[in-house]
This record gives sequence, C-alpha cells and structure tokens, in this order.
Amino acid sequence: MADEPSFIRLTPEQQREVESFASVTRAGWFLVPKENLLGVYPDAFRAKLDSALVILSGTPSGTTILVCNAFRVDAKADAIDQEPFGVLVSPSGASTGGLFLHHGDWPERTVTPPAGFWDFV
Repeated sequence: MADEPSFIRLTPEQQREVESFASVTRAGWFLVPKENLLGVYPDAFRAKLDSALVILSGTPSGTTILVCNAFRVDAKADAIDQEPFGVLVSPSGASTGGLFLHHGDWPERTVTPPAGFWDFV
C-alpha cells in the first residue's frame, strides 16, 4: 500500500503540547514511552503503541521541525511498524495542523525484531 498522508487540525491544547515538546531539548532526538506521547495519537491507537522516537531540527529562522515516530509492536506479524507524525513550530508557536504518514512503503518501515525480543514483550 502506498504512503497515505493525513492532515489533522491541532486543538489549542495539542498546539501547547507540541510547543512544550519542541522546547524540551535542542536539535536532536530522544525516546518517549507511550504514556508521554503527543496527544495527537487517538487513544485507541495509542493503546497499540510501545514508544516513539522524537526528532527535533531547527532552522536559521527559528522554526523547529518536530517528528514523532511512534512504534507499534505487531505480535501477529512478528514485526514493529512505524507511525510518523510531523509538525512545525515557529517562533510564534505551533502550526495549526500536522501530518501523519500511514501505511508507508519506505525501506524498513516494518522491521523484524532481533532474536530474543519477544521474550521481553
């Protein structure tokens, strides 16, 4: 299945949350458990997630690009899927919308975990 982007409108609460994430650290990345994921992930989907990699990158104009790449452990398929969400945060605040990229077909979107992984899940 091809990449399927879906644009969402952020609520004021979600915008504040995105701004908080973007101000936590400088450009770079960090891991977050599912309990600390952005509220843009619906509750039913969040329940299926394990954690996420948050990536922050700044521009010379002061805009921050935030990507939250959530990981869903799919025990039936013996695999881990990715669900990226991206949003921009300008010096005046978070944009009013963001983008999910569903059903991506990029290399290694779905990966098979190393031996022994399932012993800990």
